[in-house]
Amino acid sequence: MNKQEIIKRKPTLEQIAELSGVSKATVSRVLNDNPLVRPEVISRVQKVIQQIGYVKKRKSVDISLPFNKLTVICDDSAVASHTFYGNLLSELKIEANKLFIQLEMSMFNQLTSLNQVSQKFNDTEALLVLGNPNKDIIDLAAQNSTPVIIINGVDPYMKTQSISPDYEFGGFMAADYFIKNGHRSIKILTANDRHSTFQRTEGFLRALTMSGIEYNRADTVIDFIDYIDKVKSSRGLAGEALITNPSGDFGAREILPLLIKENAFDQCTAVFCICDMIALSLIEALSSVGICVPEDISVIGFDNLGMGAISKPPLTTIATDYNKIAQTALHKLVTSANSVNKTTTRSSVSVELIERGSVANLL
Repeated sequence: MNKQEIIKRKPTLEQIAELSGVSKATVSRVLNDNPLVRPEVISRVQKVIQQIGYVKKRKSVDISLPFNKLTVICDDSAVASHTFYGNLLSELKIEANKLFIQLEMSMFNQLTSLNQVSQKFNDTEALLVLGNPNKDIIDLAAQNSTPVIIINGVDPYMKTQSISPDYEFGGFMAADYFIKNGHRSIKILTANDRHSTFQRTEGFLRALTMSGIEYNRADTVIDFIDYIDKVKSSRGLAGEALITNPSGDFGAREILPLLIKENAFDQCTAVFCICDMIALSLIEALSSVGICVPEDISVIGFDNLGMGAISKPPLTTIATDYNKIAQTALHKLVTSANSVNKTTTRSSVSVELIERGSVANLL
């Protein structure tokens, strides 16, 4: 076989040896930088390799699994199976089982002591922190050699790696979808007490700005934080506890009737809610006063919780890929545990819009 025929096909070591006038073993030594090969032979073999376009196979990189037990630290909101964290924990368990990693969950709240948290760092081989960690957890993660990944939260000092859905883009997608369906008077229901809700709000406003829609931020952004001291809760909740309650609705059950009474939605045609639980509560609250979704007001949620698919109307929402977050978090954790040089990164997992029946087309 001549050189031109070899070039048309995928070159092999045997062919390189034939064209170079050496053995296959010698070609292998050249490819592996063996110092025993004479310089003139190396030159001849490398010239043939270049001429016929042979590409050396890359060595596979073996990453060990340095732990078989993983502690998941989460706050009280994870106890509700229908919430973001309930869905995420289910996917984490599935992916951990594939790697034969044992999951152990540990709850924390405002009453959890520093010593209790510190003990968890000492007793485990690796940690996943769900939600925004408090300062004690952030400091321990920075000081401890235990590999730690934060899911759906951030270390404001960028000392610990984290992964979250792309909330900013999700907020942008929601507003952009409203705009493409002819809506111009749009509002957002939020509770800007954490990084992820700020991101959704900023993405939403970015879409309005990029579309040339003028807005008054104080009127467009309805922040539940501004209302927590104006309502009484039938659930025995008050102040910040209303926002952080385990049901995951940010106090929507109590706050929405007040907003409707104050005519907060009279001048808008569409509302983006930062989570499905708020969106479902809004649909119910509006219906109780004769306002129909989507005929009178369109609504979009966030999280793609199962109950949104069977609500009336079915809820249009921004979907989070819980499985992809679980996979990526475990991958980052294993990589971090094997890495000598620690690089802190914040990763975002893509989101998508799920079209259902809660948005009217005004065009």
